Amino acid sequence: WPEPESGAKSMSTFCAAGGVWNVFTNSHTTVLAAQNASIQSRRSGLTLSSADVADYRRACQMLAPFNIPLGTAMAEFVTARKKVHPHTLHEAATFFSRGHAEHRNAPSVAGILVELLAELADERRSSIYVIQLRRDLEKFAAAIADINEATEENVRAYLRDLRTSKGGPVSARRRDNVRDSIVRLTKFARKKNYLAADKVSGPEHIGHVAEGGEVSTYTPAEVGGILSWFHDHAPAWLPLVAIGTFAGLRTSEIFRLSWEAFNWTEGCIAVPRAIARKVRKARSVPILPALAAWLSPWRQHTGPLFPGPDKKPRTFIQIESARRKTWARFTASTGAAWKNNALRHSFGSHRLAAVKSYDQVALEMGNSPAQIREHYNDPKGEAEALRYFSIVPASHVTNVLSMTPGA
Repeated sequence: WPEPESGAKSMSTFCAAGGVWNVFTNSHTTVLAAQNASIQSRRSGLTLSSADVADYRRACQMLAPFNIPLGTAMAEFVTARKKVHPHTLHEAATFFSRGHAEHRNAPSVAGILVELLAELADERRSSIYVIQLRRDLEKFAAAIADINEATEENVRAYLRDLRTSKGGPVSARRRDNVRDSIVRLTKFARKKNYLAADKVSGPEHIGHVAEGGEVSTYTPAEVGGILSWFHDHAPAWLPLVAIGTFAGLRTSEIFRLSWEAFNWTEGCIAVPRAIARKVRKARSVPILPALAAWLSPWRQHTGPLFPGPDKKPRTFIQIESARRKTWARFTASTGAAWKNNALRHSFGSHRLAAVKSYDQVALEMGNSPAQIREHYNDPKGEAEALRYFSIVPASHVTNVLSMTPGA
């Protein structure tokens, strides 16, 4: 029972086991406060309506858990609202909470790499891409073990210290490739909530430094010589060279192709997403007359373009290893250096001169028009483009593929 001098406090203490009385006394206190406020307002000449009193009562109830007086709460509200105007405090608080949310306990960089590689395997990404990524990031993980230590400053220092097998600095292109691999890792870490979701990671602030340069392409005469050598010395690889030259497919795409992708009646090559793994977009590539002529001995073939001894598809790594050996033979035999990606670049540049449409060439090559402008635009004249796409065998008789490459 309440003592006269202690009031609600004694009642709350006496009935603490019940719990209900606490609610009553708190509400009763709020009512008394509202009544006192009404009395004070009348004394000061301020008139409060019943709605005003109800608002005051509700405000006091909402502030009770925080033990903040109404006047203090209003002062904080006005100050904060001025700072975030024209946004609401709710919007500001939501934005703030995203950036200061509790992150998951991040594993080591090596552990995050394991998770990333597992996800790439589930997505069936290119094995050569995964191998290169692992090679780049395993070394990075050995140098920087904590993902939170992958700051812009630390990553710049790491890239600066990269060396070739001979001890010299790596090329700008190689440095950029490693930078891209590190950015791939930090973006994955952010997606897994190991890094703040609304913040750009340190490596992403580091730009590319690769030197600009002319696009490497072959002339019609050079293409003729290449086709002639492969016809005479490595005929099994002639389809790859011809498809790269006259259809512009990526080497990795050609490795995965089967002859069933060639629709000779419609005159097109179907490149599904499973084949175009770099961009993961299906496309249809025309079989131009020159390509049809060079591939005529294989029109009746089925199965993979590069079967193994047991007629089963070989792995990407097996095919790439065999290709490198054959290309080394080409260089040793002809004395001509093989230009990296030049078959695809040559197709893009000559095709652009022939059709005069960035959009069409981009669609056929599985790129954006902007990429065609930057990477596949070694300006050619119409006459040269005509000579390029006129390189055909002199005879279409199987195994008798002499040719006139043109000037």
